[in-house]
Amino acid sequence: FKLFAYWLIYLALIEFTLTRPFRAMARQAYTYDAIPEPICMVDREGIVHQLNSAARLAARLGADEGTGRECHALFHPPELSREQCPVCQRIRRSEPVQNLEMAFAGAERWHEITLSPIVWGDSPAGMVHVSRDITERKKQEQRIARLNRIHEVLSGINSAIVRIRERNELFRDTCRIAVEKGEFRMA
Repeated sequence: FKLFAYWLIYLALIEFTLTRPFRAMARQAYTYDAIPEPICMVDREGIVHQLNSAARLAARLGADEGTGRECHALFHPPELSREQCPVCQRIRRSEPVQNLEMAFAGAERWHEITLSPIVWGDSPAGMVHVSRDITERKKQEQRIARLNRIHEVLSGINSAIVRIRERNELFRDTCRIAVEKGEFRMA
């Protein structure tokens, strides 16, 4: 009886003073909830098993929603099917990827996707799916590219003004420069 009583006391102490509080903390406040990037853990079929709060916010989900759903429906471009989606294909193959840029046509948004495998024993069990909104960066890149094209056009036209003396030839060369270097198709 003493052995049984000690075992019950030990079990009660471990269960109630150590195990339960840690389980409660894990359920209520995941460490990765503090990360501002949307992160979810998916199995090899692309089914979400865990999400951080940023992922729930990005997918417009409530506090208890999202798990058990396909990550494609939540985080990938809706204009692509699961079979066409390069992220879903890599999840099925357990293939890691770094900084894969994806455009969302309808919303004119860009996301950078990173996949890292979760290995259980010797075999892959799923992936950590990180999605970073890079829309502003892509807009800035497009602005810089446009400004570079305009600079090339202006430089080319200035060069043509210096070397060409005939009006019609200058006009043709200016139009050619605008179309070829500036990508102004209507010139």
